[in-house]
Amino acid sequence: MPSRLLLAPQDLRTADPGVAAEMALGLYVFADRHPPAMPGLSPFEVEAPNWAWAEELYGFGWLRDLRAADPEEGRSIARRLTLAALRSPRRVLERGVARRPAVVARRIMAMTAHSPLLLEEADHDFYHRYLRRLGRDAAILRRAMTDSPAPSDRLAAAIGVAYAGLSSTGIETQVPRASRVLESELARQVLAADAPLARNASALAALLLDLLPLRLLYESRALAVPAGIEQAVERALPILASMRHGSGELALFNGTGPTRPGDLALIFSGGREAQADGSAPGYARLEARGTLVIADIGRTPPLALSAGAHAGPLAFEMSSGASRIVVNCGAPPYPGPAQDSARRTASHSTLVLDGESAGTLIDRDETVPKSRAAAYLVRRLGPVLVGGVREARNTREAAEDVLTLTASHDGYLAEFGAIHTRTLRLKADGSELEGEDAIRFAGRSAHPGARAVLHFHLHPSVSAREEEGGIVLDLPGGERWRFGATGAAGATGSAPRLAPSLFFAVTEGRRGTQQILVPLPPAEGDAGCSLRWLFIRS
Repeated sequence: MPSRLLLAPQDLRTADPGVAAEMALGLYVFADRHPPAMPGLSPFEVEAPNWAWAEELYGFGWLRDLRAADPEEGRSIARRLTLAALRSPRRVLERGVARRPAVVARRIMAMTAHSPLLLEEADHDFYHRYLRRLGRDAAILRRAMTDSPAPSDRLAAAIGVAYAGLSSTGIETQVPRASRVLESELARQVLAADAPLARNASALAALLLDLLPLRLLYESRALAVPAGIEQAVERALPILASMRHGSGELALFNGTGPTRPGDLALIFSGGREAQADGSAPGYARLEARGTLVIADIGRTPPLALSAGAHAGPLAFEMSSGASRIVVNCGAPPYPGPAQDSARRTASHSTLVLDGESAGTLIDRDETVPKSRAAAYLVRRLGPVLVGGVREARNTREAAEDVLTLTASHDGYLAEFGAIHTRTLRLKADGSELEGEDAIRFAGRSAHPGARAVLHFHLHPSVSAREEEGGIVLDLPGGERWRFGATGAAGATGSAPRLAPSLFFAVTEGRRGTQQILVPLPPAEGDAGCSLRWLFIRS
């Protein structure tokens, strides 16, 4: 148990002061849901409407919102809710969702960062309960640092223990071990060539919001900042910059969901500006005169690191200035059925073969893989991505008048004997993006009868309509683009058409939008098929 709280780390995340007014009325809205009002009961005594709601409640992130509200009202509500949690039986905060390493780490960070709100003029009993909870949560995370099979849990646990040990006295001896585990996990999840967090921009942004205050904690205790933390921060900043559109929003690949603009602004403030240098691993960035294209050219991560990965090989996003045009559907902010749908290949702006994903999503309730190791990971990690892209190749050329990217993947090789190749050509003046997609069949598993369809998901702000020969796209600022599929008119049923789509990367969970669908012509035996298409500013 800590003997005294020493420091209150920064909380860089943006707050919503309106939460205090809702809580004053007994409305506890987390994850866009709230249970029925039950007068006289704290939220820790009611049944959670879903796991996402419980994660936010037990993560204590609402302390941030209460601290941003009226000082007296915010402190009163924060003290009352925290006391209700601290007085509850130990099992309330040490079972189920409340015991998950990521949730416990969030709770430690919130309780230490917002300790001025909780502890000012607090009596001895409250202070004692507060320190005891901090010590018990640190003990939970000490075990999770090495025992948890999920890499994300080990990383969160190490961060939580470091926060607790550096913010208080009495448990400082836990910091060296937490630092070692933290460096090890950062090397694996951020610094490695195909690091999973380096491929998920919103997860990388969330990690930076934790590491930047942690770095200051080490310095405040006159301790050397672990080299792994410095290296992770230095690598993450240009990656994030490379994954931002002209609007400042993040491109939606591999689990990236909604990220508050204020959080990104804080990351890049205080002298931490970074240039978009195209260093994001597994991605290619083409930029010309305000037109930006970001494409996924990476491989599927190893099974143990695939819990949040998406099956979107060769998907791309496109924007013009501050207007996003082509997007992927993105990840919803909260777990649920939509999360699995968002991970499928059809939710990305790429080619889909016979309606199947380039990789298999396997959940706990489904038939598990033959490998005992894989079965164990499925049970412990939840939905993982099996198979997918094992070999991905790409070449890039920069001529005077055009930037060219040619990339291929084997994600459909095992099931269909197919290789998908995509070529993107962006004119130097930014006025045209020409693409070509091709499917080549080979080997005994070749299935040339499989039908290929191109999906181009449009941002909800784009107004699209069909016209003879193509699609007209009107952007919010008045700019207009046109889409056409060169050579498609001669093939039956291959003309571009609009279809409904869903955009998941919004705080409300989903928003209706449209997508352009273009079937490729039937394959001519093993020779496969191809189709050229064009986005042009009119």
